[in-house]
Amino acid sequence: MVKVFIDTNIFLDLFLARGQFADPAENLLGWCEKGFISGCTSSINITNIFYILRRQKTKSETKRLISQLLGFIGVYGTSKTDLLLAMQSNFSDIEDAIQYYTALNAGDVNFIITRNIKDFKNSVIPYLLPEDFIKKFS
Repeated sequence: MVKVFIDTNIFLDLFLARGQFADPAENLLGWCEKGFISGCTSSINITNIFYILRRQKTKSETKRLISQLLGFIGVYGTSKTDLLLAMQSNFSDIEDAIQYYTALNAGDVNFIITRNIKDFKNSVIPYLLPEDFIKKFS
């Protein structure tokens, strides 16, 4: 089964109904929920999602959305090694570097799904926009 590491922005696109980005995010996460693909993210992403959603939704709604998400999305912990590698990397965005090394060191991620593809140009893991992933595997 294809395993995708999903970046923070994809979850937020869906939960915050971010215009043209919401539908591809919904399709991708729907595939994860139905078991067509295996979706995962990092524990850091979960805390970032909570922090950002909590500014626009109630605490109970935010908890409900994240709890629902955790029902079908795997979560990787970020290690000290991941953090050190990110600090030493050529990534322009440190948060994306942390996500990348978390996914890389998990060892079983086939694709990184993000809208910040320019930030992953140094990735050895293939990275795609959600709509490009959907097209590729439809």
